[in-house]
Amino acid sequence: VSTVITGHPIDWETDYEELGIVDERDFWTFATYREKGNPPLVAEDFLTARAMNDYVDVAQRTLAEDAGLMSQILTGSESAPFSWTTTPRVPRAAAAEDTSGLASLQPTVYHVNLGMTSMNVPLEMRVLDTVGLTTPLAARQPRDPDARVGHDKWLPHEWQAADTAVPLDGLHGWYDREATGLARQALQTPAVAELLATYREPMSVDRFLANLRFSLTEGRTLEFSLDPAEVIEEHGPVQTGVRVAWPGEISPEKPR
Repeated sequence: VSTVITGHPIDWETDYEELGIVDERDFWTFATYREKGNPPLVAEDFLTARAMNDYVDVAQRTLAEDAGLMSQILTGSESAPFSWTTTPRVPRAAAAEDTSGLASLQPTVYHVNLGMTSMNVPLEMRVLDTVGLTTPLAARQPRDPDARVGHDKWLPHEWQAADTAVPLDGLHGWYDREATGLARQALQTPAVAELLATYREPMSVDRFLANLRFSLTEGRTLEFSLDPAEVIEEHGPVQTGVRVAWPGEISPEKPR
């Protein structure tokens, strides 16, 4: 006995607002403006998606500037509605004073589709997703009951910006600076800091054993509010300067 489950059929003449189970090959063929039956296969194939407009060029600029954050923006153009912009980082000289490690983080970019964004930038770029499927912090936050499965947990903007090397006064206007500051403090509460350490701290025997303990104790049921002020109230006190970010060891391969 065999069972075949198919995804939501894509009618290329229809604009969809909501989808259930999706045939990802067909969806991305449509989203990258390729011919039906010829889905994208390699990294470059995804660059024709609207969300990837200017992505590679701005990513190169982000690395050249040693910026703190690369963000997607709306252009107001119907033909190319999306682009990207950069936000300066905390000066490297001052970053050494931040014992949390946040100010020393690599240039960071967030986007909901982790695959196409990570494949099209060098390893020196820190690429994060916004959904709970791939982002542990978002996975511990409340789900949206009206959202599609897999996209029902989404890390709010203030939490995204908090976990970067960007100074609060340098954030673009669409980020709530007060909320971002609170989220940055919330990252340094004991519960959140321990969660981050489970997958960021370099692996060692002690870290491995600590992860086992965490998974069998607090980590089993740990949840966070979307509101960073509530996280601080519930999981505080804030341990200013506690380590929550570690430098990445990058060994870029030669282009193949």
